[in-house]
Amino acid sequence: MKKTVFFLLVFLVGGGYMIMGSLDTDFDEKEDKVDFLKEFFSWVFQVGKNVKDVTGYAAQQEWLPEVNDTNNTDSSLED
Repeated sequence: MKKTVFFLLVFLVGGGYMIMGSLDTDFDEKEDKVDFLKEFFSWVFQVGKNVKDVTGYAAQQEWLPEVNDTNNTDSSLED
C-alpha cells in the first residue's frame, strides 16, 4: 500500500511539474496560481476518466477460454 501511495504522489508531483513548466508559471501572482490549479485539476480529472474508460473496456473483454460442451463431463447433463 505504501508503494502505491508513493507512486501516486510521484505521478501527481511529476504531472504538476510538467504543467508548471508548460504554463511558465510564476507562483508569486494570484492569477498564475489559479491558472495552474485549473490546469492541474483538469489534468487529474482527465486521468481519472481515462482510467475509468480503460477499466471498463478491460472488464468487457472475454478473459476466459471458451468451453466446448462436447467435452463436458458433468454427469447431471446425462439422462
